[in-house]
Amino acid sequence: MAKIILVTGVPGSGKTTAIKRILSRLTTKVGGFYTQEVRAGGVRVGFKIVTLDGQEGILAHVEIEGQPRISKYGVNLAAIESIAVASLKRAEQQASVIILDEIGPMEILSEEFCRTVMDLLESEVSVVGSIVKRRLPFAEKVKSHPAVTLLEITPSNRHRIVDQVLELLEGTVPESREDRKS
Repeated sequence: MAKIILVTGVPGSGKTTAIKRILSRLTTKVGGFYTQEVRAGGVRVGFKIVTLDGQEGILAHVEIEGQPRISKYGVNLAAIESIAVASLKRAEQQASVIILDEIGPMEILSEEFCRTVMDLLESEVSVVGSIVKRRLPFAEKVKSHPAVTLLEITPSNRHRIVDQVLELLEGTVPESREDRKS
């Protein structure tokens, strides 16, 4: 049976770092994406989407004008849909574990992203991801889904969270996609 394991925490708590550490220890086929800060002169100016199959795109940036905006960042809905959503759909077909970093305020501005996340919650593929801690309607809907195991990362448990997620996944992820089909 597939598992949906989401890590939450305040901004800067180490959610993406934990996801990358989990990713480095998985031995099965993975797909999906993670987010990464974009810096210029030591200052954060945006975020990019990095897929596990080598694609990248700007998620949000201070130089993107117009709507939608989250704080000082203009959000690139086209990149969310053409890069992040596309990577999730490919992963659902090809991988045993989907990495989904993150379900956050920027990503959930895309209706297509939200539909895809809801589809993944009902799929046969295990998902490891991160989700905003702040109470946002879509995020709360995901957190309360019966398939979701939600773990909060804190300074006192951040060194254990990777092992905890891997233990929760143990026995639920086939060695390969073909194993899951039989």
